[in-house]
Amino acid sequence: KQDFAHLFGALNIVTVKNAGHWLHQEQTETVLSIIRRFIAP
Repeated sequence: KQDFAHLFGALNIVTVKNAGHWLHQEQTETVLSIIRRFIAP
Protein backbone atom coordinates (compact mmCIF):
# COMPACT_ATOMS: atom_id res chain seq x y z
CA LYS A 1 0.00 0.00 0.00
CA GLN A 2 2.96 2.35 0.37
CA ASP A 3 4.33 1.57 -3.12
CA PHE A 4 2.50 4.45 -4.78
CA ALA A 5 2.92 7.03 -2.01
CA HIS A 6 5.68 8.84 -3.91
CA LEU A 7 3.28 9.47 -6.82
CA PHE A 8 0.77 11.42 -4.74
CA GLY A 9 1.94 14.44 -2.76
CA ALA A 10 -1.06 14.60 -0.44
CA LEU A 11 -1.67 10.89 -0.08
CA ASN A 12 -3.32 9.83 3.16
CA ILE A 13 -3.70 6.10 3.75
CA VAL A 14 -6.34 5.07 6.26
CA THR A 15 -6.50 1.50 7.54
CA VAL A 16 -9.82 0.34 8.96
CA LYS A 17 -9.62 -2.71 11.21
CA ASN A 18 -11.94 -5.62 10.46
CA ALA A 19 -12.81 -4.14 7.07
CA GLY A 20 -14.52 -6.29 4.49
CA HIS A 21 -15.48 -5.68 0.89
CA TRP A 22 -18.62 -3.79 1.96
CA LEU A 23 -16.86 -1.35 4.27
CA HIS A 24 -19.31 1.47 3.55
CA GLN A 25 -22.19 -0.77 4.66
CA GLU A 26 -20.49 -2.68 7.48
CA GLN A 27 -18.84 0.35 9.15
CA THR A 28 -20.89 3.28 7.91
CA GLU A 29 -19.97 5.69 10.70
CA THR A 30 -16.26 4.96 10.32
CA VAL A 31 -16.39 5.60 6.57
CA LEU A 32 -18.37 8.82 7.05
CA SER A 33 -15.87 10.02 9.64
CA ILE A 34 -12.96 9.40 7.25
CA ILE A 35 -14.76 11.17 4.40
CA ARG A 36 -15.63 14.15 6.61
CA ARG A 37 -11.99 14.52 7.68
CA PHE A 38 -10.95 14.40 4.02
CA ILE A 39 -13.49 16.98 2.87
CA ALA A 40 -13.08 19.42 5.75
CA PRO A 41 -9.71 18.85 7.44
